[in-house]
Amino acid sequence: MNKKISFFNIYFDNDNYELINRSINKPIYKEKIRLRSYEKINNNTNVFLEIKKKYNQNSNKRRVSIKYKELINYLNKGIIPNTNKQIMKEIDYYFKYYGLLPKINLTTYREFDTDIYVADVIVSDSSYLKTTFAHNSYGKNIVDKTSNIASDKNAILAINGDYYGVQEYGYVLKMELYIEKLAKIIKKI
Repeated sequence: MNKKISFFNIYFDNDNYELINRSINKPIYKEKIRLRSYEKINNNTNVFLEIKKKYNQNSNKRRVSIKYKELINYLNKGIIPNTNKQIMKEIDYYFKYYGLLPKINLTTYREFDTDIYVADVIVSDSSYLKTTFAHNSYGKNIVDKTSNIASDKNAILAINGDYYGVQEYGYVLKMELYIEKLAKIIKKI
């Protein structure tokens, strides 16, 4: 299977997920720090390191283009890339002020006329991982926006299971449990 990467992001936050949690609460002002690439990443790939600020509905990006290996040197050794010095000073300030670390890697693939999202979330404790269904129900045609599901459960990320109930036969797996069995357990609670 030949996958074409549409874009690759790494979102930075601290161990308390301060920036992500603030964003979930939909304040008038919010900000995020991320790396973005429009191609598969290796050490020599040009990537964008950016601050994205949003006030009301107005967005503003401040970003620099650097090699991925320069980002790694910055994160691991504190070596500031030799690029737009003003923007790098702002980015460096955010990293130091918030104590930022890579927290969420989000990749989007486009294949078979479908967007496929892959999220890697870095957590310090596996108890942070939770699962739920839209409206706490398993079955056909039970839908909700992922932003609503995340908000209802105070989560930093929600993933929908589009079409999990379309087929009459087959299995949907969740951490090696059959979803059908899990749904029966939920109904008993």
